Amino acid sequence: MRAQTVVAVLLCGAARGTLIEGRVEDARTGLPIPAANVYLAEGGAGASSDAAGRFVIELSGALRDSLIATHVGYQARGRALRGGADETLRLEIALMPRALDLGGVTVTASRRAESRQRQRGAVSVAGARELAARPGGSTADALRELPGVLVQKTTAGHGAPIVRGLIGKQVLLAYNGVRLNRPTFRPGGNQYMSTIDADALERIEVAHGPGSVLYGSDAIGGVVNMISSPPPFSAAPRIEPRLRLRYTSADQGRSAHAGIDLSGPRAASRIGATLRRSGDLDPGGRVPTQVPTGYREFGVHAISALRPAPGRLLRADLLALRQSEVPRYDQYSSGEFERYVYDPQERYLAMAQYDHWGAADWLDQLQCNVSVQLEREGRELRRTDSDLLQVDDDRIATAGLLLQATSRPRQSLALRWGIEHYSDRLASRRSESPSTNAAPRLPGGTDPSAA
Repeated sequence: MRAQTVVAVLLCGAARGTLIEGRVEDARTGLPIPAANVYLAEGGAGASSDAAGRFVIELSGALRDSLIATHVGYQARGRALRGGADETLRLEIALMPRALDLGGVTVTASRRAESRQRQRGAVSVAGARELAARPGGSTADALRELPGVLVQKTTAGHGAPIVRGLIGKQVLLAYNGVRLNRPTFRPGGNQYMSTIDADALERIEVAHGPGSVLYGSDAIGGVVNMISSPPPFSAAPRIEPRLRLRYTSADQGRSAHAGIDLSGPRAASRIGATLRRSGDLDPGGRVPTQVPTGYREFGVHAISALRPAPGRLLRADLLALRQSEVPRYDQYSSGEFERYVYDPQERYLAMAQYDHWGAADWLDQLQCNVSVQLEREGRELRRTDSDLLQVDDDRIATAGLLLQATSRPRQSLALRWGIEHYSDRLASRRSESPSTNAAPRLPGGTDPSAA
């Protein structure tokens, strides 16, 4: 081996210089940062990171210079380097995000993280500002002012997005890429989007237009992907509490959200709980109060992330939400029903996801997602001309598996392939019994006995 090495050196005429190999990642989330500029301050040599955040810089001779890494939306970072000939330096560069709004990052349209400016289709994003600014505080309310999106609400506790003129089961709802659509989804307006706590989300992404190739037959009108807030990593162990209080005068609504962030260099967690109580809506002026429209809601969520090695991220996500006494006001106002409430409306979701960037030369990203969902929908109905109370109880359990990979044969070509499977188990029950309830309230708060 020594003789062969000497011959190679003689043929080349000089020894190999310093080789710099590294990876650029987000300091808070641990995710790779593609298209980051990495260069030497004095030497001028540089490279751009690939989809897995990796870069390689080859130099001739020894190295005494400063390496600088930059990317739009992140603080630049420099590092002094020293290296001799035939030496390989391996680096991990973590960039800290900075407050710069250029449209954010979307993941729904092409099932991978890409700059919003690079998306070919129409994509709308409701960020943390829109989620916090809406008076109602529900998830569907955050979409009401997005271009190309309408929100249909039959009552305060419901909300269904209308994308490209389609609604209900023709628009795919997802939570961190996990499908929420079920065989029980109604074709019209529904309440399923409101069963995701808005205080647990970082943003909501809406991909307009057909997306059935990547997401299945439900994505006819578009895809609404609700992205939870990732737990932030930090250089040193840190504990950060959170508290948010909200009051709305129109419906005497009150909500409180409390949480805590636990962060470190390799592990991080985010835990939170939300309690919301909404009263009957008062439109103001001479318009009577919409009775009944109030409801109660309680939700908890917990997210944990672990970075076992560079380019690898393991994440667990737990979410639970329960709504009680959610009335369907349009059925009351029509006079057809004396009682029409959803009680309870529950969703329990658990998912675990593993991401691996740079798993192989031909594989940029590998993702595995396992999820379990339990959903319960109870309804109590009594028509105005009947003394029978109808009680429906639907329960559905869903197990899901997603395997997805991204390969880039060329810089201008990306291949995404994988498999997605969901299995649903449904139990439905209906009962009718004579109702002994007192006379209900009519729209406007009037008492039928006083009419």
